[in-house]
Amino acid sequence: MLVQVAETLNARSALTNRILSAIVIPQIALILLGAAAVSAGVSKGLTPLRRLERALSKRSKLDLKPVETSNVPEEVYPLVIAINDLLDRLKKDIESQERFVANAAHQFRTPIAGLKTYVGLAERIIKDEKVSPIMSQLNSGCDRLTNLVNKMLSLAKVEPNFVTTNKTLLDLNEIASRATSDLVAEALEKEIDLTFKNSSDQALINGNETGLMDMVVNLVENAVHYTQKGGKVSVSVTANEAVTLLVEDNGPGIPIEERERVFERFYRILGNEASGSGLGLSIVKEIALAHNATITLEEGSAGGTLVRVTFERMKKGS
Repeated sequence: MLVQVAETLNARSALTNRILSAIVIPQIALILLGAAAVSAGVSKGLTPLRRLERALSKRSKLDLKPVETSNVPEEVYPLVIAINDLLDRLKKDIESQERFVANAAHQFRTPIAGLKTYVGLAERIIKDEKVSPIMSQLNSGCDRLTNLVNKMLSLAKVEPNFVTTNKTLLDLNEIASRATSDLVAEALEKEIDLTFKNSSDQALINGNETGLMDMVVNLVENAVHYTQKGGKVSVSVTANEAVTLLVEDNGPGIPIEERERVFERFYRILGNEASGSGLGLSIVKEIALAHNATITLEEGSAGGTLVRVTFERMKKGS
């Protein structure tokens, strides 16, 4: 007697699928849950580091005060202590460098002033046509050296806490107006049309008067220096949601690829024959950073350079 038992291939395939579903789907679910748990654990563990990263990234390069150690998790505490130790050593090194630059610049001032005096006397006494051009070059060299020393002193004043502290409520209109007036004589020598336009409302900012004066003087002086004879330089202040200082000229302009590099110390654009120390815009950038201001270089309406410095606008009594 022969008994045959059979089932369809579809039934067998359905059984296989049910077995696989019963085994594989729970395994996949367990893997996904495990991955989510690990990810949440790692993310929670890295939260203190992210907070530390955000706190440091918001600082300006002038802010070297220690990182707050209260409420720091035990796992991150040694790292914060190491960072604070590094910041302290860096601050001391920078202060030492600043003292050296300031002292050196002060020491240079007296002999340079004496040299310039003697050169001036020699120019008046010696009337030899062959010597006069040499004396004139010496006099120009003394002027350039004096300018460099003054820039170094300005830079030394900017970098310590002098600018970040000693801040009061100021009207940028008054500072920009005074700075522009101080450079009228220099502009007239080059027959440059130097103009100033103030804002209709008070342009109140929280700032250091000496630092801001140095910043505006450097910007206007830079514009006058690099603008051709008979050119135009305009200085204006606007007060809307923010306070903005604008210095525009119709000089040769600054190529786009050079606009970041001109803020580096002693950097000068190749092919530019105008004399200069290469420190003016570096000083401007340092002062802007100390005031939490942003500074950009753009092409001017007449093809020259437009410098835009934007400050947070303050209210009277704040």
